[in-house]
Amino acid sequence: MKLKQIRVDGYKNLINCVVNLGDFNVLVGPNNSGKSNLLEALHVLGLIAFGSPEDRKSILRGHTPLRRIGFSISHLVEHKDKPITVGITFEKVVDDILWVGDYAVTIRCAPSEDAKGTIVSETLKGKPYGRKGPATKHISRKKEQFSILTRSGGKRQHRITQDNSSLSALPSLYADPQELPPELVEFYYAVRWLARTPIFALSPSELRREIDKDTPIGDFWVSGFDLGLVLDNIKEEGTYYELFTESMCDMVAIENIHLHVEVKKAPSKKAESNGTEKRIRCIIVERRGDSPSLIEEYSDGTLVIAAILAALCFKKRRGPILCLEELETCLHPAALEKLLRFLRGHSDKWPVLITTHSPYLLNCVNPEDVNVAVVDETGAVTFKKVRNTKQLRDYLKSGFMSFGDMLASNFEDVLGK
Repeated sequence: MKLKQIRVDGYKNLINCVVNLGDFNVLVGPNNSGKSNLLEALHVLGLIAFGSPEDRKSILRGHTPLRRIGFSISHLVEHKDKPITVGITFEKVVDDILWVGDYAVTIRCAPSEDAKGTIVSETLKGKPYGRKGPATKHISRKKEQFSILTRSGGKRQHRITQDNSSLSALPSLYADPQELPPELVEFYYAVRWLARTPIFALSPSELRREIDKDTPIGDFWVSGFDLGLVLDNIKEEGTYYELFTESMCDMVAIENIHLHVEVKKAPSKKAESNGTEKRIRCIIVERRGDSPSLIEEYSDGTLVIAAILAALCFKKRRGPILCLEELETCLHPAALEKLLRFLRGHSDKWPVLITTHSPYLLNCVNPEDVNVAVVDETGAVTFKKVRNTKQLRDYLKSGFMSFGDMLASNFEDVLGK
């Protein structure tokens, strides 16, 4: 599955936002312009579609996803009480045919704690890539009524409560997936996979704190995880461990990095004779002229790069795209440039979506990879893609300003030209 488009309307300050995605993507914009809100809106979609009843109840009351403080309803005076719509377009191969799928959901949040928010509409549709004409509606929902396309080509009607999503109801309504078109089943799992895409806003202090805590990569916003645990899993998977170690050595100029594991008997609380085994993991780094040391003794940037590479190489990581908040944090420019080269080189297999405030980072990417958050006079935010026009190329050739320097003016001289 590849995520090709994110659409958000009415979530916080995002109004009629459409962001088209390739394999390598960069989001820029001023502080508080809505870059994180765009990523957070994916979690709203996921929780509405597949969250627990408590999750959906919280979202429909206007709260932001899990552990995030605040309200998801529009912050803007001109758009007060506007419904929230979140949609995605994706590509998915089904029986050797490339399909383009699309899922969108609209909700109206409760105006008060005593009222109930509702799911207003849902659509899930798709068509084979390149086929002309409109997409086939596999699921179409208005308030409590929704219709679904069956394998025979007919439509069945169902009723569900307005605080439940059609995708959540699907397994109980159709326990046998053979009743449904194969592409619909695959679309269902594609949206479910997207639903818990982690967003990495990595903190060196959190990464150090989670060492040897057996903390996996979580859902939603991830500031830290047990790097040894994930690297242990990567080594067990056997596919990308060497890629991880070789890339680490190249990016942070070390001689070697490897995982050392000891299995020890840990006495149980019930009886020492019923002890359980605990894996003690140490990530050992070797640098020329130094004795081997634990990775936590190295710099913040070394930890952050290790965490990014581990998240990328971990086959069981959820989500179709690696979302990285402020990639440049703690990184030396040379390491940042190498990391960007690695991410771009592997983006066909592992698509990435990066937010940044770094002019240096922008000088390392192609202009057409960049989407800019633009705030209008009402405070509403949309995203515009930078176009690699002749005018832009001539402007850069003049030598007065680099591409990254344009970030200070939010690319106002080149957007849409």
